[in-house]
Amino acid sequence: MKLIRKVFNDRALEILYLLAIFIYAMKIAYKNSTLLEASSYQNFWIYNSIYLLCLPKVLLQKYNRKQLLASIAVFVLAAVAYYFNPTRNMLAIPFVLVGIKDCDMKKVSRIVFLVLLSFVIVHTAGYFYLHFLNGGTILNVPWFDRGPDRSTVLCKSYNNYGAITSMFMIQYLFLTDRNRKRHLKAGLLFALSVFFYAVGTSRTSLIISVLSILYLLLEDHHIFVKNVGTLKAIVFISLVLFSVLMLFMNTESPFVAILDKLVTGRIYLSGLARKEIGISLFPQVAKVVENPIVVDNLVVHFIIIYGVIMTAVLIAMIAYFGIAKKQETFTDYLLIVTYFWAVTEIYPTYVVLTLAPLLVMHNYYEKEQ
Repeated sequence: MKLIRKVFNDRALEILYLLAIFIYAMKIAYKNSTLLEASSYQNFWIYNSIYLLCLPKVLLQKYNRKQLLASIAVFVLAAVAYYFNPTRNMLAIPFVLVGIKDCDMKKVSRIVFLVLLSFVIVHTAGYFYLHFLNGGTILNVPWFDRGPDRSTVLCKSYNNYGAITSMFMIQYLFLTDRNRKRHLKAGLLFALSVFFYAVGTSRTSLIISVLSILYLLLEDHHIFVKNVGTLKAIVFISLVLFSVLMLFMNTESPFVAILDKLVTGRIYLSGLARKEIGISLFPQVAKVVENPIVVDNLVVHFIIIYGVIMTAVLIAMIAYFGIAKKQETFTDYLLIVTYFWAVTEIYPTYVVLTLAPLLVMHNYYEKEQ
């Protein structure tokens, strides 16, 4: 045991974990890219590498009673979800969240930032390259949209993936760079997100980029600092209730029709999923596979796939770690952003890109020392 501890000392464990973060970030950032699209065989080794690199840290790092119970709860919830819907990303989540204990968040954020930066540079350059190949005319199919000819599309499946990636770069800048230059960097990245909006129509990332700029203006204001925790709780409760109500709203109502238009048909799709698939207390993955209705809302997504009970447990865990436990102002802000984001996307399940869950778990482990 002493030999194992000597080989896998704290520094070695952190290096292995950071390598896992790099691989995970590369996989998720380029997930929908035709440039680095992985086969099923490659995905098998990519995710198994993440598990194995995180495993020594998860097993050998020291926990007190509260930390151990929290870690077990995260693994149990992920294991149950994986049992009913076996996706490799779901299995990676607990390893990454528990492995963040005693790790330097700045190192983690810088690794992910560089991966995201590479994604933006490569795909922006690719967009202009294809633009000029097309005789100087903007392609009919945006470079990060699904198209019939994959050779002309660099990033497929999600039309706002590139824009959301640039938005996350702003979030990581807030954590890694606390000097005045970050205002200039955030401004440049905001301009980049406007560019992405122009070619990909990602309103979500544009709105969150605006929230990022507002945070820069308000982060040191005493009223904001004092009340951001309360604001976070209100936003969380309101958005969870709104998401649940989306399942039962009647889009024939003029008011609801306007609201549905604002959220790009998500209310209609939520109601359609409820009618076609139904709502169950327990997971119903088989029925979802038979009726593949995509609802870009994380709460609705979990209710339809995993059932009411598991969704309630997940919401309770988020409320406990993210709401009941006091957080730093920056973490509270990121949680607010993530809650908004969960209404329009299911990306928050990619925890390595969603900084808030990592920060929350990191802060929890620190405070429960």
